[in-house]
Amino acid sequence: MFAFRSLWKLRSFSLVCGGFLACGGLQAVLLLSVQSTACAQTWANVDVILHSTYQAVNADGSSAYPPGDFPVRLVGVVINNSEDWLNPAANYMEGPMWAMGGEAEIYVQTVDPADFGGTAAWMGQNYGNHFWHFPDNWDYNYSDPQWYAELDRLHLYRPNTPYGDSELVRAGDLIELRVRGGLNYKGKQNVNEQHDNDPRFDFEIVILQKDFGLPSARPITLEKLRDVADADVFDPTRATGGEQYQSTRAVLRNVGFRDFDVADWHSNTVPDLILEDATTTRSFPIHLGPNESFDVEDAPEGPFDVVGVMDQKSSSTSQSVDGYRMLAMNVADFHEVSHWASTAGPNWNTGSNWDRGSVPGNGSSLIFDGATTLLASSNDLAGRELFGLAFVERDGWQIGGNMLTIGGYIVAENNASIDVDLSLSANQAWDVAETKTLTVSGQVSGDANLLKTGAGTVNLTGDLTLGGNATIEQGTVNVGNHVTVGVRNLHNAGTISVGNGELAFGSGATCNAGVSLGDGSAIEADTIVISAEGSIHLNGTLAPKGVGRTDAGFFESSTLLTVVDNSAKGRLDGVAGDTPYEFATVDPVPAVGESAHIGQGAFLRDVTYHRDQLVTTAVELDVFVALGGDADGDGKVWLSDWGLLRANFGNTGAGKTWTDGNFDPWVDDKVWLSDWGLLRANFGNADYTAAEAAAAVVPEPGTMALVLAAWGTALLVGWRRRRRVGGRP
Repeated sequence: MFAFRSLWKLRSFSLVCGGFLACGGLQAVLLLSVQSTACAQTWANVDVILHSTYQAVNADGSSAYPPGDFPVRLVGVVINNSEDWLNPAANYMEGPMWAMGGEAEIYVQTVDPADFGGTAAWMGQNYGNHFWHFPDNWDYNYSDPQWYAELDRLHLYRPNTPYGDSELVRAGDLIELRVRGGLNYKGKQNVNEQHDNDPRFDFEIVILQKDFGLPSARPITLEKLRDVADADVFDPTRATGGEQYQSTRAVLRNVGFRDFDVADWHSNTVPDLILEDATTTRSFPIHLGPNESFDVEDAPEGPFDVVGVMDQKSSSTSQSVDGYRMLAMNVADFHEVSHWASTAGPNWNTGSNWDRGSVPGNGSSLIFDGATTLLASSNDLAGRELFGLAFVERDGWQIGGNMLTIGGYIVAENNASIDVDLSLSANQAWDVAETKTLTVSGQVSGDANLLKTGAGTVNLTGDLTLGGNATIEQGTVNVGNHVTVGVRNLHNAGTISVGNGELAFGSGATCNAGVSLGDGSAIEADTIVISAEGSIHLNGTLAPKGVGRTDAGFFESSTLLTVVDNSAKGRLDGVAGDTPYEFATVDPVPAVGESAHIGQGAFLRDVTYHRDQLVTTAVELDVFVALGGDADGDGKVWLSDWGLLRANFGNTGAGKTWTDGNFDPWVDDKVWLSDWGLLRANFGNADYTAAEAAAAVVPEPGTMALVLAAWGTALLVGWRRRRRVGGRP
């Protein structure tokens, strides 16, 4: 919204503003005289939704997102500079149809571990040239000054922009999209102005954090995107194919151009160029954006890797099951690929050991495959920075020698071992195939985020110290004995997020990071040592090695969680929905015989601080899991517990927890007969431990059962009387 829009727009201000806020005509005139807020929305009350929800599709490729479910908010990181994809220069035109003039579009990728994919936000100058309005509806166009005012409103780049990079929306910025409406077009549910320059349809961009960092580009081959007939893989569940990667950064590995002429290499390629995989002959379109680097730099000689934004431009505007492609934004995103081809010597510094006949340069990707039977090689190059490493076709690959710097990815389709120190120069993904193992024995460091994908295993036998965050999306990461794992970003202690994977610690291993466990994830360790500078969010399983999840869904009895914390400040979260238990410099030790409930029957009994000259070096939390029926966590099932259950019995309101007498909160949120049954089964069991309880002879509660039975009878009689009063037998 801006100050210079034409007064003709008053036609709409007597209506409900986008369905959300009524705006009177006088109010509209007043607001148009300043920077218009005619359609102000209380965004704090608007839901933040997942990108995967917004982009959901039906079996025929049409959008599954309800067209009326607005306004909404979407959060993510921008993965392109808008001018590297579309030309924002003002160009007012009254016709021809589809001549949009200036355009701007950003792709926003989710940062939520529970989400995937991303969303594009687009706007154009000449909406009057859209077929909805064409011809003779030029009022829908932005004039050149109006168009630039719109770009300035959103802090998007334009020629002669008044903003610097610190104020513009740039790739790597974390933003919030505030969306009043959107349209599905050729496969993507876009955020846009619905081809209308009325302020009612404006979307907004809020920069949450500058330079948040680009997400790790996922390394994929064309086999993930095209089938054996070289047709697009369409999966309406979005678990595979182009839908899985919609509007995200990806690396297409080991490809080259098909039917390529050097004259085809230039900015803003129309039609798209065609990539192909030399090993399978699958093909995939790629569009080169308007960045001038494509006009001044030579085309890469294949094979190469290319980083870009995964897009869709289907042959159908609504039922979109094809048309997936990549958008390349800069020539610097192309990386030469060299294949290890030695059959004699192990040294990387010998040109004849590589398929190109020369030593790979900085920024190259290396593939170790079936071209050789020499599985062990040595990096005798100094200061070499690689983009990617891939181990395929054979098990037993091994790399030794000098330290390596990696800027893009590591892929292990087969077993491999990297026995050198690694420096991670940029956010990246390590992808390990199911049943395969990547062992890294050197130290891993760098100011970067690390994403673990694939169902396979990474074994870390050297320390890991990152400047960013680590996410285990799939598979397992094993931390070896006495290995230290630490992550830290620029603002605070970093986080290790475990999605559907597993993080396992060896004996004496230390984790100097916050840990976040998602549903279906797990951490296993003999003694878990975790820094309290971050938070420990437990929605998954935290247990000693070899011990499974208990019914209570929290800690096994006698699990020792040691929290390393020099500031003596931190937080331990229970399962979702429970109040976190916080600890600080003053010991929050429960009184003797009492416990603090921290989630689904798990109780904190004691906190022990270990100090060295008044500095806290460790905090030990004594946590145990109560038997069903022990509502107050005192280690016995007795009258006090029955009293809590009795007070809440029959209460079916949401939020009834263990301490209310709900002893199966992972099943329901009420206090009912099943909870009575658990209390009855364990009644009289005093001062139990987990080991004793399993073999304990539980006495019959005697008169307690009669009292509960009588109470239940009274409830039943009262219920029947109420039914008769209501006139129904």
